[in-house]
Amino acid sequence: MKRDLLSMLKEVRKLVKAGWCRATPAKDRWGRECSATSPKACKFCVTGAVRHLVGETTFDTPGQAQYERVITLIAKHCPPTGWRQGWQSIPSVEVQAFNDYAKSKRHVIKLLDKVIASIKPRGH
Repeated sequence: MKRDLLSMLKEVRKLVKAGWCRATPAKDRWGRECSATSPKACKFCVTGAVRHLVGETTFDTPGQAQYERVITLIAKHCPPTGWRQGWQSIPSVEVQAFNDYAKSKRHVIKLLDKVIASIKPRGH
């Protein structure tokens, strides 16, 4: 389902706040790793939450383009993590590294709040 950027980011924040995890895109209620698109998923890393909202995607699909758009914006607000391939930063890797090395869920939510605040609502 296609959503505007602001509502997508608010949904990502809501999912992460309800249940956050590290080192895997998602976990079920028993703390086991699962696909971010699984109906059993209830805890998410940031990239997993975005993937949960856009659903399964393949290269060059609208869902993948939406995933990359959201992740790229979040990555622009991440502090440098040092995870780079050559001279180029890879947005999804930057976001995953920030999520996995964040001190707490509070730090992740704070970053998402910063990203949300950077978006101007339509019509303004």
